[in-house]
Amino acid sequence: MKWTNARELLINNIVQGLHLDPKAHFKIVNQVPLYECGNYAKTKGFRIQVGTGSFINIPLNMLENLFEGAINNGEIYNNEIFAASYPKQLKNKPCHVHAAGKLFSNAGVMKMINSKNYQIVN
Repeated sequence: MKWTNARELLINNIVQGLHLDPKAHFKIVNQVPLYECGNYAKTKGFRIQVGTGSFINIPLNMLENLFEGAINNGEIYNNEIFAASYPKQLKNKPCHVHAAGKLFSNAGVMKMINSKNYQIVN
């Protein structure tokens, strides 16, 4: 799969109100692109509710970087891929890793292969 296909799947399959992980109380999509992620120079992306009053922004360019990192890692996305590009976000809110993974899996871009790894669907 190429990033252009992955981006299209993310935009078309992730909708506002989607529970990214039905087993968890949170990880709810609060906003979808055209949402402007304020802490990322207002680039377009997703706003995910991760707590009662807690949200994280995951811009599309972050997802592109993570996707490309997975390509270079044998098509596997995990904590190490996230940490390589976004150590500050990982330290502040570790839930970024699985929120991004759940965005990928709910969009049909990746499948969760175990509790720590997601594999790109071809």
